Amino acid sequence: MWLEVLLVNFFLHTVPKISGFVNLAHAPGQALQGTASWNVVPHTSTWSADKAVDGDTRQDYLPTCAIANYDAYTYKSVWWKVWLNRKFNIAYVEIYLRSVATGRATGFSIYSYEDVSYTPPTGDTGQLIYRHDPMSGCPAFLQNITVNKVAQGIAFFNERPDGFTSSCSYTSATKTSVEICEVRVMGCDQNRYPFGCSKECSTKCKDRHCDVFSGSCIYGCSNPGAVSLDCTVCDDGKYALNDRCEQCGHCQGDTVCEKGTGRCPSGCKENWIGDICKECADGYYDVNCSAQCGNCLQGFCDKKNGNCLSGCKPNWKEPLCQECTDGYYDQNCSIRCGHCRDRFCNKKTGICSSGCKLNWREPLCQECVDGYYGPTCSTQCENCREGLCDRKNGSCLSGCKINWKEPLCQECVDGYYGHNCNVICGNCREGFCEKINGSCLSGCKINWKEPLCQECVDGNYNGDCSRQCGHCLTGVCDKTVGTCVSGCLQNWQEPLCQECIDGFYGESCNTQCGNCIQGLCDKGNGTCMIGCLQNWEGPICQGKEFHLKTSQIEDII
Repeated sequence: MWLEVLLVNFFLHTVPKISGFVNLAHAPGQALQGTASWNVVPHTSTWSADKAVDGDTRQDYLPTCAIANYDAYTYKSVWWKVWLNRKFNIAYVEIYLRSVATGRATGFSIYSYEDVSYTPPTGDTGQLIYRHDPMSGCPAFLQNITVNKVAQGIAFFNERPDGFTSSCSYTSATKTSVEICEVRVMGCDQNRYPFGCSKECSTKCKDRHCDVFSGSCIYGCSNPGAVSLDCTVCDDGKYALNDRCEQCGHCQGDTVCEKGTGRCPSGCKENWIGDICKECADGYYDVNCSAQCGNCLQGFCDKKNGNCLSGCKPNWKEPLCQECTDGYYDQNCSIRCGHCRDRFCNKKTGICSSGCKLNWREPLCQECVDGYYGPTCSTQCENCREGLCDRKNGSCLSGCKINWKEPLCQECVDGYYGHNCNVICGNCREGFCEKINGSCLSGCKINWKEPLCQECVDGNYNGDCSRQCGHCLTGVCDKTVGTCVSGCLQNWQEPLCQECIDGFYGESCNTQCGNCIQGLCDKGNGTCMIGCLQNWEGPICQGKEFHLKTSQIEDII
């Protein structure tokens, strides 16, 4: 604790030297000495009220302190005061409480006063400077209390009213005391302020009284028309700020502002806010607050240059967020540019000024030109009746050309094939063929030749290939009419080679007819249809032989 006392004493004795304030209650070198009094009985006759202004700040040596008789009296209300030689500009007071009895000072108050007869706490000339909160604990044994008042007296007051309570465990709720070792009243002459009390208060200040620290005219001005703590006199339309006149802000209806504060009594013009109407409302910027913020993410911008500090809403270009980023357009920048040749479009209309990429339709380049479709407009409409298709899915709007399959008309209907779908599929087993080359994927109907099934297999002919070629020399016949182009096998009748030549019969036409009249027999079974020659008998005229007479032979011959 003693180390703390030494450090604080060092601080309190050093600060006055730095600030230049004088101890107005005891400065023998300047013939300054305050007169102390109190309303209590001292503990001993030498521990009187004047000991608190003798210049000795020791807090553990009682003969230099003003100590009331706490043991013999129950004081409910006590005061101690010092009356200075004259009025001074008091900066602060240093109070050195008795170090072992600070709890008895709990709840004390400090007053300034200007009448020697003043008795704290009442009186017209007294003014409360400070009161210690009894619920904040025991007071420190060294007090430094700012006053900043022109006055001639400083008073210490304490009391114990009924119901008094405190968080300080070393205090009494029923009685108090005065136990002060020194009071230092620090300040300057009433018309001066630091540093070193070398500066004089301005003649602008009322009675040349000013703030002891800054020199401001805190008591008013000599000129009734002056305003502010600097007593600046401003023309209409201006107000005082830091000892100079500033132009009023943008007051409603061109009214003037208050000269002391700059406030506009009728409020601000449109888009202006603040106490002095010199700040743009949220959402506006520029020297006249006439420019509206762009599409800022949080709705407001820098009020001088309009930059969106939080960034832009989607698709708006930083920093002002007043135009779309490249590749977007519309009043909300919500529409993506079409397929422009250089990727950029007009940010208001969306028009591609440099034209469209291949197969995209001007001016917006957002849909395919006629005859093309798909996400890149690279697929050509095909075989539509009027040449037009849906630009997204390629469907032919007016239907397909003949033999093409809806909706895209890009392949043949079943039963047709070829580049123009104008060739009918052959005799495929399931009725349809591959639509480019006509191959029957499931094979041919019976007797038709793969892969196209458009002609009979070798050995068959007729419109449905149901008839078998005759006994052609090469085994192959004309597949339409059955003619054996290369001729017939031996004994078969041209052109179809399906029956024996006259004079032969049997499955292979290798059996010669019998002795039939005119040499003709049935070509299947050899029966002589119009009978046998003389002397022959049987259906095929090959009956038993008999001998003829010479005369009969001659008759035959």
